[in-house]
Amino acid sequence: MQSAYDSYSADAPQPYYQITFSGQNVGPGVFAGNKEHATKFLKAVSTKCQTVGSYQILPHPMGLGPHHRPMAPQFRLSEHAIVAFVASSDVDRARKFYGDILGLHLIEDHLPFALVYDAHGTMLRVTTVERVTPAAYTVLGWHVPDIAAATEALWAAGVRFERYAGMDQDEVGIWTSPNGGKVAWFKDPDGNTLSISQHD
Repeated sequence: MQSAYDSYSADAPQPYYQITFSGQNVGPGVFAGNKEHATKFLKAVSTKCQTVGSYQILPHPMGLGPHHRPMAPQFRLSEHAIVAFVASSDVDRARKFYGDILGLHLIEDHLPFALVYDAHGTMLRVTTVERVTPAAYTVLGWHVPDIAAATEALWAAGVRFERYAGMDQDEVGIWTSPNGGKVAWFKDPDGNTLSISQHD
């Protein structure tokens, strides 16, 4: 009985159904699978256990297969810390930039795999790769209380801010959005786009 269930329900494709059955030499039970698997299952049970007296094929109450069910309610990713990743092809440049220039605290040196930083409570893994293909969008950003002071400090540390055609940026590179938010973008040595923003 158990082997028949394992054979025909483990990888059953969609749609998903359940079968309740009972009969001679087989107690009441439930099988979950699609209709094709259900037929094979009932045939296997009938062969092994003589006859299946009665059965019903109904839509499974979950409506989904075993690999498409929601995560158990006791586990929620919202209750766990997120980890940020950024790639670098030159670990020495990355160490100087993220540690010395941006001032992030190095937690662990996991070379040759990654440098691990504390970004104000968020773990940032600067992952080593052979070649970086920079994304055409921001991959990391920081929310700051005073963007003017932040840009001034970063400029003094050697950071230069990006300018984009068609965007009304000030002399430093700060753009003010229609809702009043302020953003400035800059790149790390591998060309990854980073940002600082102020949202009042």
